[in-house]
Amino acid sequence: MFKHEIAIIDTNILSCIGLKSILENIIPHITIRIFQDFGDFIDDTPDLYVHYFISSQIYLEHNFFFNERKDKTIVLATDNQQIMLSGIRTLVVNQSEEKLIKDTLKLHHYGHSDKHQHKKHPEIELT
Repeated sequence: MFKHEIAIIDTNILSCIGLKSILENIIPHITIRIFQDFGDFIDDTPDLYVHYFISSQIYLEHNFFFNERKDKTIVLATDNQQIMLSGIRTLVVNQSEEKLIKDTLKLHHYGHSDKHQHKKHPEIELT
């Protein structure tokens, strides 16, 4: 059986690990891979990923790749950067943990609402 995969591309490993942990709690059946640079990501069959969570810096440096894949791309941005990224899905990273998790759940449900039904997620314990 094919297992869906998500790529996180960001030079900030701490940010990557934190997002991976959140995503694993929300979508436990998916494989999540971390890449600290675009070159390593490109070398790893990038079109097989169902979503890319990428830093705003990676997006700006490689928008030629991600603009062709807007439906898969989610840019990790601050609230100030959202204006510059109009037309691109973003996840605001400089907000409370609770709001970040709620926004991540919204992205997950939005991206898959017409494809399959979700069971209600149990409350995720915030640390």
